[in-house]
Amino acid sequence: RAMLGLLLACHSSQPPSVVLDPPTPVAVGRREGQEPNEGFGSAVVLSLQGLYAGAPFGEGRVYLEDKVILSGGHMGRSLASSPELGVIVGDPINGRVYTSNGHILLNGPGIGGALAAWKGQWAASGAEGVWQGYFRAGPRPDALAFNESGALAMGFAQGEVALRWGEVQITRTHMDGLGQALIWGDLDADGEGEWIAGAPI
Repeated sequence: RAMLGLLLACHSSQPPSVVLDPPTPVAVGRREGQEPNEGFGSAVVLSLQGLYAGAPFGEGRVYLEDKVILSGGHMGRSLASSPELGVIVGDPINGRVYTSNGHILLNGPGIGGALAAWKGQWAASGAEGVWQGYFRAGPRPDALAFNESGALAMGFAQGEVALRWGEVQITRTHMDGLGQALIWGDLDADGEGEWIAGAPI
């Protein structure tokens, strides 16, 4: 069974053993892409403009609600948003990060496989590491996320290190894909945020 969340408190280097059963989903609406097998919904983000969805296979599309606003390459493989930045779009096949109006923010090998945004900051994974105002050489992360203070964490679905933020590293103990997805939030409602990482295998 895939794990929904592993809580990793930012003040501790040891992950507590907490596994939560997923809630029963309730459908409140439905969106569909224009083409079959285009990967519609591979990435989603909600902004003030509405729901953005990536469809990176085939022509590579980004939808805002039911309208295609960008297309080409592998657009929509990743999406991120903040009120200050708006929505940014990853296209790792062409190695680019775009704004939602198609302006290129960054070029580089494999850039845009994973994105994160917080206030006026953003970060992108690439073949040579991570860009966050400058390139930091290293392995390519599968997931990126900022916490409420603007600290960046990286998830790695394979390899010895599963999660990394600052000087803290969580090493892998099982081949479960831990680090494939990563967000920050107060999942257990105790008033303190946690890194929440997916382990889909």
